[in-house]
Amino acid sequence: MDRRSPRRTPTRLRIALLAALAALLCVVTQAAAYTPAVPIAIRSDAEFTSENGVLSGSGTPDDPFVISDLEIDASAVPYGILVENTTAVFRIENCHILGAVSAALRLIATQSASVVRCNFESSDTAIQLLEVRGARITENEIVGCKHAFLLQLASANEIAFNRASGGLLGIALESWSEENVIRDNAFDCTVSLAITEDCDRNTLYRNDFYSTWLNCDAFADWTSPEQEGNYWGGYQGEDADGDGVGDTAYAIPGVARQRDSHPAISPYHPPAEEESAAE
Repeated sequence: MDRRSPRRTPTRLRIALLAALAALLCVVTQAAAYTPAVPIAIRSDAEFTSENGVLSGSGTPDDPFVISDLEIDASAVPYGILVENTTAVFRIENCHILGAVSAALRLIATQSASVVRCNFESSDTAIQLLEVRGARITENEIVGCKHAFLLQLASANEIAFNRASGGLLGIALESWSEENVIRDNAFDCTVSLAITEDCDRNTLYRNDFYSTWLNCDAFADWTSPEQEGNYWGGYQGEDADGDGVGDTAYAIPGVARQRDSHPAISPYHPPAEEESAAE
């Protein structure tokens, strides 16, 4: 009698099948995480309503209004989400906005806003802050937008741990945008950075500016409290002692003649696929 063992799927094939299944489940889960919605316009505190996508909150620091888990196709319209002339505290998180003719997210004359873990895609501008103060823009992914960040008359905001790729301009500070903290971002765009001469006293550190095209015409602080600078794609200095910091300062293009005294030799935040490969 033939008592050979039953045929089994080879280990490598089983692993590949499981990986493919996991990837498919991830895509399905992500797609299911969003609720389709029409573009939203909130023009006063009274308009933070469920009809405008608000899921919870009372607008206070301890209980902000929350707009989350929406997918907004803003094709052929100016914006995906517009919030203006508000004093309430609010949070926009885990939203996917694409195709806006003007700005996927436009905040005008707001205070204490948070924008967290959102995806912005194929819009003219991903995030525009106009007369905005005290906003925190963190952990967002921006792909294929002509402008990733545009700040105008915007002060004391924090922009951190965001990624922008495939667009024309990473971040622009214009029209007296001052005292903003811009840190731990990765800008892989045609032009990394543009700061006009009326935008002094901003702080930028641990950012990755991949492009050699950039311009700064204002005075800024380029060093973290831990004496860390930024990564500059055009830096050609050496690191003789191997501490990861260039031995000579990086001269930032622009009339202000700014210098980063602690330029990083390698990016602080490599692309996700490189991080996975390193693991």
